[in-house]
Amino acid sequence: MQFIDWWAHDRAQERKAFEDFIDWVYARYKQAGAMHIYHYAAYEVSAMRKLMGRFGTREMEVDNLLRNEVFVDLFRVVQQCLRVGDGWSGMFGGGRSFSVVA
Repeated sequence: MQFIDWWAHDRAQERKAFEDFIDWVYARYKQAGAMHIYHYAAYEVSAMRKLMGRFGTREMEVDNLLRNEVFVDLFRVVQQCLRVGDGWSGMFGGGRSFSVVA
């Protein structure tokens, strides 16, 4: 595994960093298909949309990544979790058992 970072100190570098990041992600998406990028809360996707709009570049790639749900917001996953239990007894091995049907 290799850590890659993209830094920018002005608008030109910011555009280059955005384009390089999207190119890097999109190449891996095209290769793997079923990949996901996990993030926490909406900041990353919002920033990507903002940069795409600001620079008018990589619209097709970002649109494809968003439409194909490559980005997984773990904050939403945690919010939508279901905890099944009956107080303490259900959570820590009380005497009751039951099935959960979706």
